[in-house]
Amino acid sequence: MPGLSDFDPFDGDLDAINAWKHFGGLSLDQALRLFLENPLHYLEDFMFMGPTALDYYLPVIDRYLRDYRRADDDDDDGCTWFLGAAMVSQLETSKPRPIATGTAIEIADLAAFVIEEIERFAGDPEGQRRILGKWRDARHLAEARRPGA
Repeated sequence: MPGLSDFDPFDGDLDAINAWKHFGGLSLDQALRLFLENPLHYLEDFMFMGPTALDYYLPVIDRYLRDYRRADDDDDDGCTWFLGAAMVSQLETSKPRPIATGTAIEIADLAAFVIEEIERFAGDPEGQRRILGKWRDARHLAEARRPGA
């Protein structure tokens, strides 16, 4: 289970510390339950947590998108779009330690799912376009980390 230094390898990043305050010490099931209580409140945590913490908690995002998120949810496609933006940020930002290749592969697979199932995440063409843009970027960045890429 990730510790504070796994959430904040940047040594004092307030956003990473906030992610630790929300998710630190939680099992994946506990983290998913917390996230489902108010996804909009916890979205940014996945953008700012360190790579080891992201590696551990990525299944929360995966389960949310595959099993819970639907186009008729009340947030006007913002959750799905922002989670794509968080994955892009995690993949392109130079940090003390980049995310693991296995995590990048999981992000690429999740991005492919979102792209293929876009109607599940937004009913209108504009919302679909916004979501597709972020998740295509995430897939491209993640696939560049696949072995042999």
